[in-house]
Amino acid sequence: MGSNFWSSEEVAKAVERSRLEKKLLMVFIEGKDDQSKNMSQMLGELSEAIVETIKREMVCVRVERESENCSRFSEIYPVVIVPSIYFITIDGVNLDVIPGVVDQENFNQRIQKILSAHKTYIENKNSKALTSPESSNISTSNPANPGSSNPSSSVESNSDRKEFEDKVAKAKQLLEQVKMKMKKEEMEKSHKSEKERVESGKAMQVAKSQREQIEAENALKEKEKEKREAMEAKKRILAQIAADKEDRRRRNEELKGLQARKVQVQENVPQKTVKSDENSTRIQFRLPDGTTLTQTFKSDEHLKVLNDYVSNNSSYRNFTLSTTYPKRIFESNDMAKSLRDLLLVPSSVILVLTNVGPSKKVGAALVPANLFSQAWGFLFATFMAVWGFVLGFFRPSQSGSSGPDAATLLNERKRAAEEQERRFVRRRMEIGRPFANTDGDDDNTWNGNSTQQM
Repeated sequence: MGSNFWSSEEVAKAVERSRLEKKLLMVFIEGKDDQSKNMSQMLGELSEAIVETIKREMVCVRVERESENCSRFSEIYPVVIVPSIYFITIDGVNLDVIPGVVDQENFNQRIQKILSAHKTYIENKNSKALTSPESSNISTSNPANPGSSNPSSSVESNSDRKEFEDKVAKAKQLLEQVKMKMKKEEMEKSHKSEKERVESGKAMQVAKSQREQIEAENALKEKEKEKREAMEAKKRILAQIAADKEDRRRRNEELKGLQARKVQVQENVPQKTVKSDENSTRIQFRLPDGTTLTQTFKSDEHLKVLNDYVSNNSSYRNFTLSTTYPKRIFESNDMAKSLRDLLLVPSSVILVLTNVGPSKKVGAALVPANLFSQAWGFLFATFMAVWGFVLGFFRPSQSGSSGPDAATLLNERKRAAEEQERRFVRRRMEIGRPFANTDGDDDNTWNGNSTQQM
């Protein structure tokens, strides 16, 4: 709204147009600082009435501080303060100057005063122009004194020069006042900023000390908390250790009492002789693929019956029968012997070994290589039998009886020994399979555990 009264022409053309239109020339010297921006914003927010007045009575131009127009203008009118507004008459007289930044109300009042002063200046000038022809007539009517001059005209000229000098002095004084005011404001601002900086430093120091104190208190509290938690944890651990010791002691006492009762019951159990059926025997066949066949045979039947049973109930045809421990491979002359004569009564485990040819026998290959495995199996079977016997004392007794009888203990030991024997036979069968599936024995190497090494 307020930017409508500015002219885009140069200062010289604006001066010429102000003389032709007989208007007051307003020159706004602005820079790139914040004060110039504030002053320019204030001029852009003037009311419509003052804008119309300025457009009607003035020719307005804006001049940048670093421009060539400003340099030319400052040669005639010194530019001391930026921003500033100069009001110049058509005769080139600097009527007034508004230095620095002013508010809108102050600016409106100054404009009214400047326009009033400019109107008075124009009226005085016109009145002087009206009186100048009379003085010229007087001078022409006195030819005898051609060198004489009009004293009233000289007085008026001196009065105008004095008035101009008074205005220049007033403008300089005003500029000095503005400089002093700005310097004072800068000093006050500097003192204020220094004071604020000192106060801010003190506040920061106080805040820092308070923060350090709070951190120290928190660290102390945290340390005390950790100490309490460590003591509580230590107490809990000691209590748990004491409880564990008491629990172990109680369990040991209960175990000792139980062992004493088991020994007493065992001593009181009468020894019974377990009779077995000598007319039949239970044979378990271990096939090369790991499966088993179980059948009961008469003790007087020949070994040929067992051979035929395996042939009829499995897919193997060319095989050899063998006992587990002690190791014995049955030959063709054993087929006519009874199971009783071969010591396969009352029960036994028979290995079914596949034959590898007339020049290679499984037994001859297994016996030298499996001495360590046989000895280890015998020791392990003996240990398992003893272990099963010991475990019998710690098993709970059956309902309605005071403790296990001799037959039950014997059966348990027998089952444990048979289970160990089955495991041992399975390992030996797995060891013997490479002999039955390969013909290049010279290319194989065997370690001390009779396992094939690739």
